[in-house]
Amino acid sequence: MTRLFVKGAARMALAGAVSLGLPIAVQDAAASVADSSAQEDIGKACATQNFDSFVEIFVSSPEIRQAYSSPTIAYTLRGGDHRVLSTRKISAKDYTMFPIRVDGVRWYSADESGDKSAGSTPINVKVHDDLDTISTIDWTRTPGDTQRRQSDPSGDQSDSGPDGRLVFKAGKGCWLLSEDIRFVKQG
Repeated sequence: MTRLFVKGAARMALAGAVSLGLPIAVQDAAASVADSSAQEDIGKACATQNFDSFVEIFVSSPEIRQAYSSPTIAYTLRGGDHRVLSTRKISAKDYTMFPIRVDGVRWYSADESGDKSAGSTPINVKVHDDLDTISTIDWTRTPGDTQRRQSDPSGDQSDSGPDGRLVFKAGKGCWLLSEDIRFVKQG
């Protein structure tokens, strides 16, 4: 329990320093505490092969995302029938479109630029873990989301599939983000 509180306190200190407009040195100090905590926690998640813990830390830290990404990430758009519409390779350092964020226990989408402050749309997240090869995170905007194009005129979105999928492959004794798939909903 104490460990989670310290980790949460470090994140809150960083968020508070930034939101209050405190001097950069104070923001940097708060970020350093949060980063060292995240580095320690990600190491534990990898060592114990705990993908759920890995996901929470990965989503919460841009530095961790870059460190635990393949050198190039495939950004793929797929149609409702799952056929590939387009794919482009993006270097890990240039990949800024990360689609999801977590705030405590709630998950949200980020906007297309990856701006987490803009993404207030709640999402459902499903984690699929295969310890040997590939693990994925599927994310779907919640049914009440008016920004989501509805694939069913009745408004029932339960069978419409995910809005996106993040694909992780085993590597470096842990997982590496290798693909960001977005599903284009037909309306």
